[in-house]
Amino acid sequence: MGSPKALLSFSGATFIDHIMQQVKIAGFRPVVSVLGRSAGKILKQSSISSNEYVINSDPRRGMLSSIQTGLKHLPESASGFLLLLVDHPFVQQSTLRALIETARNQPGRIIIPRVAGKHGHPVYFDRVFFQDLLNLPAGQSARDVIQKNSGSVIYLDVNDDGILKDIDTPQELEKYGL
Repeated sequence: MGSPKALLSFSGATFIDHIMQQVKIAGFRPVVSVLGRSAGKILKQSSISSNEYVINSDPRRGMLSSIQTGLKHLPESASGFLLLLVDHPFVQQSTLRALIETARNQPGRIIIPRVAGKHGHPVYFDRVFFQDLLNLPAGQSARDVIQKNSGSVIYLDVNDDGILKDIDTPQELEKYGL
């Protein structure tokens, strides 16, 4: 992209501020962002408070290292976590609320939203999967935990194509009118 995706503009806010606000409104607590290479710049140009982020000290290791960093900073009382990527700003409130409601009603699950047969983000992981995620070696991903525990996966049908809209290039920004 040439600049941190977290600082791209969406609905008058940065991607990260918009997403953090949406997650808070949906009722997820605590809300913790994992920041990497551009942490200083993101903190200066967003409204993230000091208790809403952790720094991934080795972001070159990839997304798994960010997931593991975030997991280590969740309180013991956390019943699960939502893996929401900063480049998915179109996810609707209704989807976030459906994920949290499903997690409350069906503990011990991995919940993946799906629209028109295609699954997307965010993905919810119950606490029972924390250790599996923490134990993954470099080179593996959260998908490995999902595949290993396929019997615990719920595909949650939603009416939200925002779960599929991943902004990775300037062309995608243009395509989605951002």
